[in-house]
Amino acid sequence: TALAVEPAARLRVAARVLRLLVATLAGTTPAGLPAHRLIGKAWGVRDRRIMEGIRLGLVLSADHELNASTFAVRVVAGTRASLYMALIGGLAAMSGPLQAGLSERATAMLDELLREPDSGTATLRHHASGAAFYGFGHLLYPDGDPRARLLLDWLADAAPRSKERV
Repeated sequence: TALAVEPAARLRVAARVLRLLVATLAGTTPAGLPAHRLIGKAWGVRDRRIMEGIRLGLVLSADHELNASTFAVRVVAGTRASLYMALIGGLAAMSGPLQAGLSERATAMLDELLREPDSGTATLRHHASGAAFYGFGHLLYPDGDPRARLLLDWLADAAPRSKERV
């Protein structure tokens, strides 16, 4: 069935691949649960509201425009290659320094800034130096990614700041 081209068989393969992917990302074994519930269970989340936040994050992440890896998957799948081959095409595109490689650079930058005794000052100094500030300033979203606004609004509603915190 891995090389299936019939729609029903491709749907079964897609469901299996999605279950495996979610379980791998959550660090657990595949199950018949919706993705947000499987992740929440693996993370020990019991609060229904937090579970919905995980779901919101997943849905918003799935709506990722037509970036290079998504385009690669669509091109390969459009040839009726197996879904596994389409995913390999997407993963190959994603491995480049302008996709997942950029996430690695952003993580390294944040790790470096957070190692500083005063990470706020270090961040301001880094920004003022004109050095790359990975994760901000995407050409497609000059006014910010609208998905981020939805997540930030959800967070503000779900976990408002207490009066004790500034």
